[in-house]
Amino acid sequence: MSGINKPAPDEIEVSILGGGNGYGECIVIHAGYDHWIIVDSAKDPTSKRPLALAYFDEIDVNPEQNVQLILATHWHDDHIGGLAEVVAACKNAEFACSQALENKQFLILLGQADKISTLNSGAREFSTVFNLLEQEKRKLKRAVQDRTLLKKLLPDHSPLEVFTLFPSDGSIQFFEKQLEGIVKGAAPNRAFSTISPNHSSVVTVVKIGDDHICLGGDLENTTDDKMGWKAVLNAELLPQGTVSVFKVPHHGSVNAYCPEFWKEATAKNPIAGLTPFAKGPKKLPSHTDITNIYQHTDQAYITAPTVGGREKKRDPKASKLIRSLGYNVREIPFSFGQVRLRKKIGQMGRWAVTLNGKATELKNLLPSAGGD
Repeated sequence: MSGINKPAPDEIEVSILGGGNGYGECIVIHAGYDHWIIVDSAKDPTSKRPLALAYFDEIDVNPEQNVQLILATHWHDDHIGGLAEVVAACKNAEFACSQALENKQFLILLGQADKISTLNSGAREFSTVFNLLEQEKRKLKRAVQDRTLLKKLLPDHSPLEVFTLFPSDGSIQFFEKQLEGIVKGAAPNRAFSTISPNHSSVVTVVKIGDDHICLGGDLENTTDDKMGWKAVLNAELLPQGTVSVFKVPHHGSVNAYCPEFWKEATAKNPIAGLTPFAKGPKKLPSHTDITNIYQHTDQAYITAPTVGGREKKRDPKASKLIRSLGYNVREIPFSFGQVRLRKKIGQMGRWAVTLNGKATELKNLLPSAGGD
């Protein structure tokens, strides 16, 4: 990302950072006058450096002094890599996460991390974060529907607010029910593997002046009106036609697509940004997912294409055995990208869009554009 300059004091920046192949997602926001916000975390698998901290190094931002808030939307691996290192570096920042993840049952779970073989690296990262916060006596903020996490006036008297539209009470209750088996000591491995972090993922709005930026996390739809995007639509703080930047949830997947949110909350022709996912059997976003997004905007960007990778070289006998079992193991190369949006605080009109690394317009992934 050579040649990138630090934003001006009176300039908003939204940077969506990510890799092309399931290596993660991180959003970094400059709210003006050296007020920075980090949402989620991801690491460069080569340098092992969290993307947010590497970006701050490049543009000469002091994370200890300037980061106001760190928010973890949920504990899936691709949203939490290197989070503990970020929290340690940003010593003056407040930390917030879903209230579902801060309840007593989840803390008990994290206390048993070494005993649960199915505990993924994301949950282990949370365990490290909570221990760090406790050691440094730092406060933790609980994100729940219609709660304000940060509110202040900037030096130019523009308002800065960060508030959450999700998780709802219904989603928190659902999460607690999923954890009951673990707390009671009944088959903890099996019980933990059934937990779905996406159903308690935080949905966040950052309001800077008159601009609303909505970050959808990985929240999915459900048939229950008290959960998912149906519950978001019932939030008292739901913006009404003012969201000019929307970080599309769950890599654009159809299971997170909510046309009603686009119609009610977003401004005309908003900017849509997302990261891809290519670790599982189905790459995201699909061509259908991309078409859905373009029904609501012609400004859509992704941090990198969804490249599937190549088969990793190994002993021929091992490769034959793997194929006989029905598996196709591939090495997935890292491809970094940044979707960077900037505009002056209070300025009317369009955002200035810069695409760095592997970032591209989303339409370039469609077959008509030569995408896969």
